[in-house]
Amino acid sequence: MTAARSPWPWRPFAAFGVFGLFWGAWGASLPAIKVQTGASDAQIGLALLALAAAALPAMLSSGWIIDRLGDASLAPMTAAFGLAAALPGLARSPLWLGASLLAVGATSGALDVTMNAVVAGDEGRSGRRLMHAAHATFSAGVVVASVSVGLARSGGAGPAIILGVVAALVLGVALLVLVSGLGDVRLTERAAAPSRGALMLQTPLLILGGLCALAYLVENALQSWSALHLEETLGGDPLIGGLGPAFFAGAAGLGRLGAQGLSASLSDRQLLIVAALVGTVGTIVTALAPSTIIALGGVFLAGAGISIAAPTIFSLTGRLAPGEHRGRAMSTVTATAYLGFLLGPPMVGAVAGALDLRAAFLTVAGAAVLLGALTPLAPRSVGALRTGRASG
Repeated sequence: MTAARSPWPWRPFAAFGVFGLFWGAWGASLPAIKVQTGASDAQIGLALLALAAAALPAMLSSGWIIDRLGDASLAPMTAAFGLAAALPGLARSPLWLGASLLAVGATSGALDVTMNAVVAGDEGRSGRRLMHAAHATFSAGVVVASVSVGLARSGGAGPAIILGVVAALVLGVALLVLVSGLGDVRLTERAAAPSRGALMLQTPLLILGGLCALAYLVENALQSWSALHLEETLGGDPLIGGLGPAFFAGAAGLGRLGAQGLSASLSDRQLLIVAALVGTVGTIVTALAPSTIIALGGVFLAGAGISIAAPTIFSLTGRLAPGEHRGRAMSTVTATAYLGFLLGPPMVGAVAGALDLRAAFLTVAGAAVLLGALTPLAPRSVGALRTGRASG
């Protein structure tokens, strides 16, 4: 089926959209959840650690399920996440919150790998680049949810209602994906059964995961610390501080849409260089800005640049691995990349504690520079991945 005749793969795009809705709603609801559960800052930190601890093994273990079920794995993975999405809003204690985030972490990790693998499969069938647009849909969901939840909380809505509505939307998408795929031959095809539990730990995949980890480190550092930098370092009020994460998420969506067009004329390595260069410049501007306006411009520039990296890497991963190995290949890259997502905020905190936030953001810029410097190590061709041998 040619790219011109291939239908638009709305199923994974819809999953990316509601995935973004949850994470935008979660971030905007966290202050209210903290009050509702009576959790201290330290207890919130432990609950978030539980989320991360559950996500990593789920990412690694979901690959063989995807390879076994193919695109048919999207509906149950989305449904499982939808069931978990409502739980944090019902929490009434720190222990309950931690337990609910274990479920969220496990199901979100599995869904993350699944969505990327399904989009990569659609890219392979259609010959059309789709990954950047899919990730832009996630960014749009984050922005929409962040704004909507702010309005809902102003109107008196609590976390149970907010996350309950989001969970219903996720479950609705899962049902639509399931029902619409009943007659789709692609969703009834099964790949050759992979070795149960086998991991793909080959060097090309670990290199791609490491590059994506650097990109995620920059992304999450800016997303998590930009508000504090705007308020504490530059004297902005809370409204200005709140614009930091919003600017970053909006820029990420626009950057990914722009990369969707550029992907037809630039190679993967060239796109990664662009991501690293623009991300570096934007982060340095953020670090050295003399005013909140300039800092917001730096956050926007950094978001538009660095956000290109992850979808580029996931798209390349899908083209390196044939269908029967794509799920496990994607799980290896995603889990390795997630380490950078976890390390970013605490690294900034450590440097800021020892020096200040300006120095911390300059350190983050160094990670973007390292991404660009290591990009030549990224594999080029399908032959770079030997799929006959899986280790684990």
